[in-house]
Amino acid sequence: MIKCAAAVDIGTVTCRLLIAQIKDGQIIPQKRGLAFTQLGRGRDEAGNISAAAEQRLADALRSFKAEIADLPCYCFATSAMRTAPNGARIAQDMPLPVHIIDGQTEAALSFAGTLSGFSLDQAEKALVIDVGGGSTEFAFGTSSGLIKTKSHPVGARVIVDKFADPQGALPLLRDEFRVFCKDCEPDRVFAVAGTATSVVAVRKRLSPYDPEQVHGTGLRLSDLFETYAMLSALSLPERRQVPGLEPERAEVILGGLITLIAALQASGKDQLTVSETDILQGALQRYR
Repeated sequence: MIKCAAAVDIGTVTCRLLIAQIKDGQIIPQKRGLAFTQLGRGRDEAGNISAAAEQRLADALRSFKAEIADLPCYCFATSAMRTAPNGARIAQDMPLPVHIIDGQTEAALSFAGTLSGFSLDQAEKALVIDVGGGSTEFAFGTSSGLIKTKSHPVGARVIVDKFADPQGALPLLRDEFRVFCKDCEPDRVFAVAGTATSVVAVRKRLSPYDPEQVHGTGLRLSDLFETYAMLSALSLPERRQVPGLEPERAEVILGGLITLIAALQASGKDQLTVSETDILQGALQRYR
C-alpha cells in the first residue's frame, strides 16, 4: 500500500516541512519546505515569543498548509514554543494544529528518524545528537530501541545570545553533556539538524544544498574546529556570503558549532556521521 503524509517541525530557528510517500513501511521524501521563522529572536525578558516571530510562523504554516492540502499531517513544536509563556496560546492560533512536544519525545523522534536512514548491526550502540536553536537532545540506544534520552536547554541561539565569544561556552557545555554520556560508550555517533548539515554544506561548498551529498558524511572533531575557526574569523555580513551556509543561519552557526563540538567531545568519540533523516522522518513513522 502506498500513501502520502506530511510532518512539520517548528523549531527555534527554522520551520520545516516534509511531505513523503510511505511505501512498504519506507519513508520516501517527495517535497521539502523551509522557512527561517526565528522564534528565538527578539524574545522579551519573560521569554515570550515576539509578535514579529509569531507572524513569521503563521505565514510559514499558511504556506505549508497549501502544500499539504488534505494529506494527514503531524505538526509539532519543540524548544521555543514549549519554553515560551505564550507558546501554548500561539500554538492555538496557527493555521495548522500544533502539538508542543517535550524534550524526551523530541529526542526519541530524532533517534527513530536517524536510524531509519542507516543499517546498524543489532548489537551496535548509537548516540544521536540533535543540536537545535533552543535545546540539544541526546538519544542513546540500538536498532532494537532506546536506552536513554536527555534534553538540555542549550542550543545555537541560546549560546550566541548568552556568550559574546561562543567558544567560552565550550568547557561548560562539555561538562554538562558528559553527565549523560559517561555510561554510553557508543559504537557510532550521529548528528542531525541544521548545524551539522550546514558544516557539511560549507565544507563541500554546496550551493544549492543537496541532501544526498550531506547524508552519511563523516566529520572529525578537527573538521568541526577547522570550520569554526574559518567562520569565526568572518564578520556576520561575510558569513552570510559563505557558500553552503544559509544567510539566515549565519547569526547562530557559531553557537551551534560549539554545542556540537562539546557534544562530540563528551561522547568520547572523535568522529560523527551526519544524517539527513531526522525528527521529521521520526514523526512520519506514525503513518507507516
